[in-house]
Amino acid sequence: MPNDRAPLVSIIVPTYNCEGYIKQALDSILMQECDFSYEILIGDDASTDGTPQILLDYAARHECIKLFLRETNLGAAKNCIELLKTARGKYLATLEGDDIWNTPSKLQKQVDFLENNDNYIGCATKVDFIDKNSNRINFPKPIWIKYRKKFGIKNFKGIFLPGQPSSYVRRNIFLTLDNSLKNIADFHPMILDRTLMLLYLTKGNFYLFGEKMSSYRVAYAEGSQNSATQKVYGKNSIELMREYEYNIALEELFYRLTSKKASFRTRRLMLMAECIIQKTRKNKEAKNVMRLLTSDGALPKWQYVFSVLYIIRKATLHVGTRVMFIGRD
Repeated sequence: MPNDRAPLVSIIVPTYNCEGYIKQALDSILMQECDFSYEILIGDDASTDGTPQILLDYAARHECIKLFLRETNLGAAKNCIELLKTARGKYLATLEGDDIWNTPSKLQKQVDFLENNDNYIGCATKVDFIDKNSNRINFPKPIWIKYRKKFGIKNFKGIFLPGQPSSYVRRNIFLTLDNSLKNIADFHPMILDRTLMLLYLTKGNFYLFGEKMSSYRVAYAEGSQNSATQKVYGKNSIELMREYEYNIALEELFYRLTSKKASFRTRRLMLMAECIIQKTRKNKEAKNVMRLLTSDGALPKWQYVFSVLYIIRKATLHVGTRVMFIGRD
C-alpha cells in the first residue's frame, strides 16, 4: 500500500529481539484491508538478534514502513514514546513486535468507529492468546485487562487497561500534547501503557469491540519484547520499590491533569499483596515498601482483606508461566 504525506493512521511497532515473530506481526499489518493511508513506524531497541536485518528487508519492499534502529537500548518506554512523537496520523494503532492482528478488517472497523463517534478517545478489541508457535491456547485473561463496553477513568484505578495494547486504536493526542507532558517515559523505563492510558482517559472513554481481532503472545522466548514483563515484575525488591514510585507518579500526574487528588487504592492493595508474598520469601526490602504504602493513610487496615483475596486469586490463576504479574509494560 503506497504511503502519502498525510496518513490517516500511524501504526506504532516497538521491537526488541523479535526475529522469530516480527515477520508474522508485519504481515498481519500489511494484510489489512483499508480505504485510507497509513504509515508503519518501527522502533527497534538495539536488538541483538536478526530482527534489524528482517526490518531492513521489509522497509526496502514497503515504502509505508519507516525504521528507527536504535544504536543503544533506550528501554521499552522511551523507545515507544519516541515513535509516538514522530507519528503524523490522525489516529494511532499499536502492534508489539511479537503479537499479531488476526482480522483483515480490524483497522478499518476501529477507524470507522472513531470517525463516527467523536465522544470516544479510543477503542480496543478482545484478544485471544497464542504460544511461541502461534497456536491459539486457552489462557486466563491477565488481571490488568478489564473488559468494559465503555471504559473510563473510574475503571483505571492505577492498573487496569481496557484491553491488550496491541488491540488499540486511538486519537493522536501527541499532535497537540503539551510539551511538558512528553517526558512521561521517564516515569518508568519499562512501562508506558498505564501512563498513556491515564493521559487518554482524562480526555475521554475507550470503546470495546467484542470480537477477538488481535492475538497476544503469552509464551515467548527469553529476551523478546514481551519478556520485558518478567524483568519488571520479578522477585526482587528494587522492582517493588520502583513500582511503588511509579504508582505515586501516576497519582501526581492525575492531579496535574485534573486538579483532583487521587489515591489509586486498588493498585496499592495489589502491590501490598505482592509485598506480603515477597516478605515470606525473606525479602527485607518488602517491609519498607509496605511501610510506605500505609504511611499516608491511604490504605485502611480493613482493606487488607483485598490483598489476601488477591493473593488467593493470583495463586489460582498461576498456570505454570510467569505472565500473571501485577502489572504490564
